[in-house]
Amino acid sequence: MKKILMSAAAMLAGVSTFGAAFVWIEGEATSKTNLTSLNPWLKGDNAALLSGGDALSALNDPKEPLPKPAFVVWKFDAPEAGEYQVYFRHGWMGHVGQMRYRFIKIGADGNPVAKPGAEEGWVAFDADSQSLDRQPIGQYRTIEWSKQTPVTLEQGSYLLDLQVVGPGPAHVTDQLIWTLIDVICLSKEPFTPNGVAKPGEAPKSAPAGGAVGGSYL
Repeated sequence: MKKILMSAAAMLAGVSTFGAAFVWIEGEATSKTNLTSLNPWLKGDNAALLSGGDALSALNDPKEPLPKPAFVVWKFDAPEAGEYQVYFRHGWMGHVGQMRYRFIKIGADGNPVAKPGAEEGWVAFDADSQSLDRQPIGQYRTIEWSKQTPVTLEQGSYLLDLQVVGPGPAHVTDQLIWTLIDVICLSKEPFTPNGVAKPGEAPKSAPAGGAVGGSYL
């Protein structure tokens, strides 16, 4: 897969109008990944429904199994030290694959300040977390937010290291693995997800020509 280098437009770190520091990580703005089974269909029928008009999307089946490990890495800057609430915008929980992730502090040279062990520091993506702001993006496809485990960060640069480790609940028997991540948002204060609006932004109007066929079952 061609690496997608992070740009200032794709990665936002700062203070929102509601007064809290936050980080907005576009799913497609990867620093490094070995997911090769890219699948535009997963992203839905209207790019305007996605933050930045794009998302990280891959579909693996038994004929094209996941790499071991299957990983995605993003680089970002934490604007302030402290505890951040962690929100993911992703495909329907029943479809999206099992995941785990960790945050790794890096120095000015881009290398980890303290390199973690292979099994150190992982947090399981909580597939039982409540769905927030679920929206249809096409037939059999939806996008939704979920709130995950908070993380305490120092000010400075980090890697967000994520692994896809298996199929989601809807595909345990057929081993079909969906990876669909639109955004990861880290916020010093809780916020109410609403589509592609960042913390402190007014909700955006639904775009014309939106997706039809909202069933995800």
